Amino acid sequence: MGYMPSNQGGGPSNQVSFPKEPSSLSIRFPILTSTNYTIWAVKVKAIFKVQGLLEAIKPRMGTVVDSKIDELANVYLYQAMLEALVVQMAHISTAKEIWDALKTRFVGVYRVREARIESLQHEFDVLMMKETDTIDDFSTKISQIASKASNIGEPFEEKTFVRKLLKSVPRKRYIAIVATIEQFVYIKTMTFHEAVGRLKASEERSGDKDKPVSSKQEQLLYTYEEWKAKSNQERRHGKGKIGTESSQNSKEKGKLVDREKKEPQVKKDRSKIKCYRCDELGHFATSCPNQNKEKEQSK
Repeated sequence: MGYMPSNQGGGPSNQVSFPKEPSSLSIRFPILTSTNYTIWAVKVKAIFKVQGLLEAIKPRMGTVVDSKIDELANVYLYQAMLEALVVQMAHISTAKEIWDALKTRFVGVYRVREARIESLQHEFDVLMMKETDTIDDFSTKISQIASKASNIGEPFEEKTFVRKLLKSVPRKRYIAIVATIEQFVYIKTMTFHEAVGRLKASEERSGDKDKPVSSKQEQLLYTYEEWKAKSNQERRHGKGKIGTESSQNSKEKGKLVDREKKEPQVKKDRSKIKCYRCDELGHFATSCPNQNKEKEQSK
């Protein structure tokens, strides 16, 4: 059951007709909020396309949208907005005008649009895949930027995403597959989803052998390397435990030798020394004068 434009004049009609057999699928419209316009617009466009209402908000040049189609598109747009926003849009007559007003409200006027384009371009340029990211994680980040840029009206080319993906992945983990793609595949005609699929296949084949080291492991390794470097430095400068003790002993011995050199030698008084050979005072037994007499007598 559909609406057909009238053509009373008999000439060719330039109006958009509603499909004769619209989809019977029950579709729930997403609600527009202050933060979800980008994804909201994508979903609404998809629903309008299925329902044959897309040209109500994006009419082809030289065509006039049928009033019944426009009214039905209005109803759908109102269902996808909060009540406060519906009240603000109630004075607008056509679905195209409502759609453009929402885009201006949430996307911004020309200057804001230009600033957002520059911001997105910078975000895209500095985006790099982290060691902890998977291909799905990183490709989602690229897709989000692509969706925002497309909604503003400045979509990126497909080959730009492919080159960004191949350039941004960690070389250690994907060097083999990236080299293969660059050598044997024509990147200019390669789709982004094809590049993602090839990298994901390589990621799944590699398994855990290329799994990045966790932050705790990195911390432990870094701590060990610090300790090792510090120990080597202390050994070189004699500041280790053993080096410290040997150094202190050497210093004490050196002080003792210096002290002995500086202190004068005190001569002992031999007047009270008694010789055990002759029992006389004044000398030791080794220097006893009677020692020589004993030797001569023994001969």
